Amino acid sequence: MATQLSLRSLLDNDKLTGPNFSIWLRKLKIVLEHERTMYIITDPAPELPPANARVAIRDAYQKWTSDRITVRCIMLAEMSDEFSRRFESAQPNEIIQVLNESFGVPDDDKRYSTSCCIFNAKLREGASVTDHVLYMIELIERLSKLGFSLHEQLGKDAILNSLPDSYRPFLTHYRMTKPVLNFHGLLGLLQNFEKDNQLRKGPVNVVGGGAGRRPFGKGKKQK
Repeated sequence: MATQLSLRSLLDNDKLTGPNFSIWLRKLKIVLEHERTMYIITDPAPELPPANARVAIRDAYQKWTSDRITVRCIMLAEMSDEFSRRFESAQPNEIIQVLNESFGVPDDDKRYSTSCCIFNAKLREGASVTDHVLYMIELIERLSKLGFSLHEQLGKDAILNSLPDSYRPFLTHYRMTKPVLNFHGLLGLLQNFEKDNQLRKGPVNVVGGGAGRRPFGKGKKQK
């Protein structure tokens, strides 16, 4: 119980006031995910089971009813007085729908801002190529969830275009050899190049690299 209370406290400093809806919703989802009640705001409500329904079905419906009350109370408790009064008789799904219509960011705006982040991203000299590429992969996946799937080749082009001048030898070799790989395969090559050329300022953390000779490294020449 103490763990639940500590997670619910995430919302204490961000009670819903309207303009902070996106922050409030993100933290609410963290709490509900931890308490395994996220389905209350994501899944459709089940039908009321008939009187002769099996015990398991009746128990499942009873659990849903209990969880819905819990989620509703959490939501109302973490709102300003104005909003808690406004939604006093509403159910969780209704609350989310109304708030999203009033304060949510339209999908078109999200697609535009995400696309801008992808194609304007630049890796700073000395910064971690791992963190940078994973961030870009996350943006590409986010764009896909918004209904705009970026072709994998275009996504790889965006990643390559974001590299600084120190990666020019990598780019030259990459364009000559045209390796067939996915995003994480590209990341593995970049990690090896970063390590072999000591481009990272600080400890290097290479994950997912392949075994054997590195294709873009400055290793020893074979005799």
